[in-house]
Formats: sequence, structure tokens, C-alpha cells
Amino acid sequence: MPRVSVLVVAHRVDRFLRLALESVRDQRYPDVELVVVDNGSGGAVAAAIDDIARVRARVVSLAENRGPIGGAIAGVDACAGEFLARLDADDVALPDRLAVQV
Repeated sequence: MPRVSVLVVAHRVDRFLRLALESVRDQRYPDVELVVVDNGSGGAVAAAIDDIARVRARVVSLAENRGPIGGAIAGVDACAGEFLARLDADDVALPDRLAVQV
């Protein structure tokens, strides 16, 4: 079981999502899993995380957009970590964010 689950809800895949996922990959805290909710994007999110190595990653695919709260609720069930960290799909986490929060 990972110590921290990072939950990202994404509705549209654009240039910001890749930066957000890379910022999770580049965290200095090592015990992290990434859970990305594809909130009605039709599978495009899975392709975006294919290049993100070194991080346990899982995609929760929703057939339709449930909004930010509905997407987050769907993603929480998939998180296995002791702690849950949220990251918006258009945000970037500083490299020490998780280490400081843990």
C-alpha cells in the first residue's frame, strides 16, 4: 500500500495535464501512487499517463463528465494510500510538496 495517493480529476486533456502528471512523477517523496479520473474524456487521459514512469498509476474512466466533485468521489474509492492529496489537472506540485505534507 502506498503512503500517499495523489488524486487528479481531468475532464479535458490539454497541455496542462501533462505538466501536472509530471510534477507528481518528480516528487522527492518516494511512496506515491497516482490516481487519475478520466471524467468523460473518452480515454484520452490514459494515453497522457503512458509516458509517466516511476509512479504507480491508475486511471478511473467515467463514461460522462460528472463534474469536479462527482469525479473526485469516483476517484477516492480507487485510492489505496494512507493519505490523500488532491491536485487539479491544471496545477503543478512543487517537488517537496508531498514530503512536507507527510
